[in-house]
Amino acid sequence: MGSEIIDMHIHFGAPNDPASGCYWSHAFEEGLAYYAFRLVAGLPFGTLDIERVKKRLLQIIDGAAVVKKSVILALDEVYDLSGHVQKDRTHLYVPNEYVVQLALEDP
Repeated sequence: MGSEIIDMHIHFGAPNDPASGCYWSHAFEEGLAYYAFRLVAGLPFGTLDIERVKKRLLQIIDGAAVVKKSVILALDEVYDLSGHVQKDRTHLYVPNEYVVQLALEDP
């Protein structure tokens, strides 16, 4: 039995998308991480929406020569000490449920 290489750490991120619950902040869009994300994802130009980002992520994963499976990670919102969501301090959010949906759509 051959061994499979699994990438254990892939983050997904998308601009505001009410259907999925994903969002990123305006501050994120102005930061270095956003531009690095666009370059690494191969999406340096044009408007981004969740479908474009998802399509590109799946192209990258499916086109990997060595990696056979990937673990896509959700990203939590920021919470205060009382457990209340701090949307104004959350710069990138991807719900667990959306990551599960991605896995079910493309195992």
